[in-house]
Amino acid sequence: MRCGFCLPTCPTYIQSGYNESQSPRGRIALMKAVADGMIEPDEDIERTLNECLGCRACEPVCPSGVKYGHLLEEARDIINQNRKFAMPVKLARKLVFKGLFPHPKRMRTVTGLMRLYQRSGLQKAARASGILKLLPETLGTMERILPQAPSMKEMSARPKYLAAEGARRKTVAFFAGRLMDTLFMRTNDATLKLLQRAGCDVHIPDTQGRCGALHGHAGRKTGRRSSRKKYPGLRGHPGRLYCDECGRVRRFSRRLRPSAEG
Repeated sequence: MRCGFCLPTCPTYIQSGYNESQSPRGRIALMKAVADGMIEPDEDIERTLNECLGCRACEPVCPSGVKYGHLLEEARDIINQNRKFAMPVKLARKLVFKGLFPHPKRMRTVTGLMRLYQRSGLQKAARASGILKLLPETLGTMERILPQAPSMKEMSARPKYLAAEGARRKTVAFFAGRLMDTLFMRTNDATLKLLQRAGCDVHIPDTQGRCGALHGHAGRKTGRRSSRKKYPGLRGHPGRLYCDECGRVRRFSRRLRPSAEG
């Protein structure tokens, strides 16, 4: 199926000026060409795949039900398996993916340090001095778009249950996520408030595990675990599952729910 229904939903296709290679259809064509031996996986192909946001907005509109997100992660994993990283990059990836992301307390600590950087005046001074220009371009861009980090008190005060506003219509088990409930906590707060106003009782289990999205997006399949290990607090929960971080919980939702009714 090459109908192109996905094109209007793809932000990188639109942002690139309707460049076909920056669309889901174009990226799948590149993956197939590499798999068929028609072209070699060079830096241009890797850059094209890495520029995909992985938002999966293309999946709901696909008449054939192509699982683009799965194809993207598999392609990134294959590229990373055959790529030789410089030693500093290897150490940085190991530090982040093994030493930081899997550990909630460390994530909260790092987020708290970002909060200190933003609120103490260090960020303003660093930007005014021009010292950030010495950073690699990628890190400089990340610093410029850094959201306002929550405080340690805010992160530790996350409630475990929120009652619906008005009549209860549904019961929801909310998957908070590691990154979303620290650096992007404001987004989670807004989502929780919306669920309450929509008439949902919201449960936020303690033992949620991790979804593995950060590892999957980076092409690290070894960082993903089985759904049983990922969502121990959600397995068997009577509510519907919700994940505003990556949509990965949706992939496992039928295994975790005892029934389709919420």
